Amino acid sequence: VQMLSVMASLRVPWPTAMSGLIAQFSIAKFDTDTVSFGCFAPYDPVLNYAFRLLFVLMVLVFLLMVHGVRLLFQGKGLKQKWSALAGACGGCTAALFVAICMTALSPFQCQPHPNGAWTLIGYEAELCWDGELAAAQQSMIGLAAVAVLFVIAFLASMTWLVVTYPRQIKKDNVQFLNATAFLLTRFKPESRVFALAILGRGLLMALIPALPDTMTQLFAVMVVFIITITVSAALQPFRFGINNLVEYMAGACFLMMVVVGAAHAAHDRDVGLVGDVGA
Repeated sequence: VQMLSVMASLRVPWPTAMSGLIAQFSIAKFDTDTVSFGCFAPYDPVLNYAFRLLFVLMVLVFLLMVHGVRLLFQGKGLKQKWSALAGACGGCTAALFVAICMTALSPFQCQPHPNGAWTLIGYEAELCWDGELAAAQQSMIGLAAVAVLFVIAFLASMTWLVVTYPRQIKKDNVQFLNATAFLLTRFKPESRVFALAILGRGLLMALIPALPDTMTQLFAVMVVFIITITVSAALQPFRFGINNLVEYMAGACFLMMVVVGAAHAAHDRDVGLVGDVGA
């Protein structure tokens, strides 16, 4: 679902049958405009972006509150069963990782217009890279810097979990295993690095909408999925065969979307060239 929100952010003239469906997945990147909150309150792009960034933090705070209330009712200290809390927070962040990256990088995702101006993809009334006229974008970039640090910190912590996993196994560290179950239980022990590959794929996909050209964006998507499908086929990283099959089928579906998008982008470009010649 989150990958489809990335595809919705590409500057691709999708077929009519696909464009409406793909656009609905924008909510997966915390796009509140999908549910039209602007009808109930004055719209401010910077505040809207700040709310989107704070969404994950609010989820984590909610999990902390639920954990604390549960332990208090059980008569235990807040430090008890920390592995359950760490696993829940890590699982939510990993599940929403693509959306987090997409939201963090929104101020860098721009689109051109026939008059030569560039505007933000998620905020089409706001100009991109246009000095004082792009004041909203500059404010968003300041907020994005904090979000990017969060993404880097999460990736670093997940890398540390994967690297230290064998050592913790030898120590029979049950709490560590419970805390990292969200990340590693789906994979074979020898293929646990693939968990980082999936997170890395999500980050790369979130970067693609910032590329300036439609065909370049589609080519980048194709390369990312060809590499991950090839590596997945070679390693068979998941514990259960059905998960490996789902990985292949999902990758194949996205490659088909790339082919359809490239065909329609090329058609629109050719039509535009013919129109320019006729003029």
